[in-house]
Amino acid sequence: MKKKMFSFIASAIILFVLSVSIGCPNNPTTTTTAGGSDTTTTTSTTTTTLADLPTTIPANNLRIHYKRTNGDYAGYGLWLWGTGVANPSAGWPTGSTPFAYKDTFGVAVDIPLSSTPTNVGFVVLKIADGDSGKDGGDKSFGFLTSYKEIWVFEGDNNVYISAEKGIPQGILTGFILSETQIELTLTANTDLSFDGIVIKDKDGVVITKTGTSYTKVGDKITVGITSTDFTTKKPYSVTYGGKTISITTGYATTDNKYSYDGNDLGANFNSTDNSATFKLWAPDATKVQVVIYDAADQTKTVGTKDLVLGSSGIWSLKVSPADLTGVSTLKNYFYQYKVTNAGVEKTCLDPYAKSMAEFYIGTDGNAVSGATDTDKVGKGAIIDLTADTGSVSGYAPLNPNFKREDAVIYEVHIRDFTSFWGVNTSGTTATEVAKPTEPLGTYKAFIQNLDYLKNMGYTHIQLLPVMNFYYGDESNKTIESDYKGADCNYNWGFDPHHYFAPEGMYATDSKNPITRIKELKELIQAIHDKGMGVVLDVVYTHMAKADFLNDIVPNYYFFMQNGAFVGGFGNNLATTHKMAKKLMIDSVKYWTKEYKVDGFRFDMMGDADQKSIMEAYDEAAKINSKILFVGEGWRTFAGEGDGAYGATQDAMNEMNTGAERVGVFSDEFRNLMKSGFGAEGTPKFITGGKEDITKIFKNIKGQPTNFNTNAISTGTKDTADDPGQCVQYIAAHDNMTLFDIISRHIQAKPDDANGIAEIHKRTRLGNLIVATTQGIAFFHAGQELGVTKQYKGTDANQGTKITEVTYKDNSTVKFVHDSYDSSDAVNQINWSFIETGKPGRLTMTYTKGLLALRRSTNAFRLGTKSLVDTNITKIDFDNETATSDLVIGYKVVGSDASYYVFINADSVSRSATTPTDLSTGATVLVDNDEAGITAVTTISGVEITSTKVTLEPLTAVIIKK
Repeated sequence: MKKKMFSFIASAIILFVLSVSIGCPNNPTTTTTAGGSDTTTTTSTTTTTLADLPTTIPANNLRIHYKRTNGDYAGYGLWLWGTGVANPSAGWPTGSTPFAYKDTFGVAVDIPLSSTPTNVGFVVLKIADGDSGKDGGDKSFGFLTSYKEIWVFEGDNNVYISAEKGIPQGILTGFILSETQIELTLTANTDLSFDGIVIKDKDGVVITKTGTSYTKVGDKITVGITSTDFTTKKPYSVTYGGKTISITTGYATTDNKYSYDGNDLGANFNSTDNSATFKLWAPDATKVQVVIYDAADQTKTVGTKDLVLGSSGIWSLKVSPADLTGVSTLKNYFYQYKVTNAGVEKTCLDPYAKSMAEFYIGTDGNAVSGATDTDKVGKGAIIDLTADTGSVSGYAPLNPNFKREDAVIYEVHIRDFTSFWGVNTSGTTATEVAKPTEPLGTYKAFIQNLDYLKNMGYTHIQLLPVMNFYYGDESNKTIESDYKGADCNYNWGFDPHHYFAPEGMYATDSKNPITRIKELKELIQAIHDKGMGVVLDVVYTHMAKADFLNDIVPNYYFFMQNGAFVGGFGNNLATTHKMAKKLMIDSVKYWTKEYKVDGFRFDMMGDADQKSIMEAYDEAAKINSKILFVGEGWRTFAGEGDGAYGATQDAMNEMNTGAERVGVFSDEFRNLMKSGFGAEGTPKFITGGKEDITKIFKNIKGQPTNFNTNAISTGTKDTADDPGQCVQYIAAHDNMTLFDIISRHIQAKPDDANGIAEIHKRTRLGNLIVATTQGIAFFHAGQELGVTKQYKGTDANQGTKITEVTYKDNSTVKFVHDSYDSSDAVNQINWSFIETGKPGRLTMTYTKGLLALRRSTNAFRLGTKSLVDTNITKIDFDNETATSDLVIGYKVVGSDASYYVFINADSVSRSATTPTDLSTGATVLVDNDEAGITAVTTISGVEITSTKVTLEPLTAVIIKK
């Protein structure tokens, strides 16, 4: 996944484990393959340009030292924030502060401090590479009265007070446990002076401590409170050794005292009297107001009302038209909350609003030029769901016996599906699709070519995020036809703004809060009418800004460590906290019930805890028994909670928990087939690299070798319980497209006829393997026709997501490996590729035939591990090397017949000795260029005798007998 946001990675460990993710940027590399090379765009400077480190640190400055193992500091610097920084960084990432000095340790820079410095936050990064150039996570230092110099090391998330890795002794963070106790976390397992701990309220009044000592466990101490007016709802400070920290209520205390299980949060419209009842959970707040804006002018205030605090931290108020000026009904009016915590008032968006006002924030985080509303928070809309927004009549009409292994998912972006006609005004002669009459890039335009998806044979359409995302001017729906690598209005949508409101950019009228709901429902209904299901790509584990929730309940909604948010994207939703989990599950239930969706794909699912994902599945399954849950199960969990562990590919495979009902993306399968994050550029099975055939066979059976539960107490195992736990894929929205990565690996130029032909041959091999593999089949939009994301522009603003490949003739091609912020010219599905006579048409019809074959028999979707183990046997090729080869064969027994699959990804012909005579009484269903459920018309690329099958290079065959 990718997102438009100024995010800061919060853990060095997180960076390491993200190496398995399809949702991560590539680090800049230069590699050589097959006679060519490729590079990722970077900015270059060297330490030779840096001045020698001065011996004196300027007054009121903090010197930050940095050391890398390889001594390469080219382009590195610091992104800075915090109350102690005089000049916080602005304009990610180019606004970072470069290192200015060098010495024998490494590099350094002096950071001017504010007049009353309390804390400096920073992240080390290679500036030109932005998110992908970060080293470690968020770092924070608060001992500014005691130390003027700190040291940090590559891959180490700690901050040291000496080059020898000295740790300061003192308090890091603190929480209020109750009216009689606070808990403090120390920098090291050391003892503090009880008398030296000073607690004060916001007015400077000293709070009396209980007794003469504290209770200590590990790096945490508990201090008793005697003062009778001490409360969990006020801000306090704790000072020790010259350092002062703020303390607030801990999440466990909040959960125990204030958790709420009602289903009425948000703005609920009453059609009887045209009123609205507002409910917001804000247990720490001392004041909450609702500000209501005109339906016709979202900048015009028509009234401000105080909400009333009730039980469980719920603030509520019923507002009638008579309470406002010139209002006859609250329907379709807009609103925000003003929430006061610790004496500070913040403007907040209701996290439970069901729609929103039009939003105008550009890629730089500011309102676009000419915006009618410069608000950076967002406004909720008061809507009548029952009367105005339409409905979806039911769920996808799937087979009554549908099981998840029957699913064939097509991952597609709303805009990509129709933007072609905005980029290529001449259109296409292909008859499978037609230019929509509705505005391009909208929900309604998407509907008009659904027959293409139905006829291809996909069972589920996975929509890249359609929940409201943050960066993008919703009023500007122009298709961006020029080549740009970055800073576009286009957005994948992995920067969540809201979990209940649909995105307005894809609506024909984003000013009307009803339109986006109605038109998305119409799209879902239309997909159902074509016999397919809808899977929503959801991003519950982080938001574009932590402020969206943190301003309502400070330091509650997101996981924190040592006073800083954790996670690879600046924040991680704290799913082990009751009300954060409730927000996620309430959203899942809402989309399942109100929009009748048929599944969810969880982005960065491993950032959430396993039990919360299981609970979300259980609640959704109560509403739609055929609900499909899949997610990215990377090992990235950085949260807290007793016995909590992440929803990883290991945890979702845990014995006897029901977690196996949630499928996870199989990175091992992807990496064996074509490479993935951390190894893009390395030839693999379908791109010319020999692989472990035994391991490939296990993955074809839906039994990857990297699913294990060794860290989980309930048992251990090393593979999936059932094939449906594996989402089998070789391409997704992240990273280079399948076409582009094949071009890169095999040095086949994408503008050369012979090169294109070979790329498509290898694509067909890959699509065959996905279509015939046990598990959930997953295809990236355009994978079936050779979609490519080349940068053909001439402007300087290419962004940092360009991979430039040099071919053997020294010509170069620029590919966009991370197009979340690129123009439509880059992201479009180019429908001209399926015109008559083009190689993309052959690959498309071939893939269509493969999916028809998968659908016609249960052989490739057996559904249980026991059936797979009983009915699939490997067939060795002649002279096969099990640990390193480019061929594989196997037999699978279905209820209708046996199917023999032979795949040759080698550059020479290869033969296999068959276990039975396949030259008679058998039917060739798939060969070099045909695929389907009937015998191929003319067998090509394959020779079959009574004892052998011989395949030409880059050829596969499937024989039914």
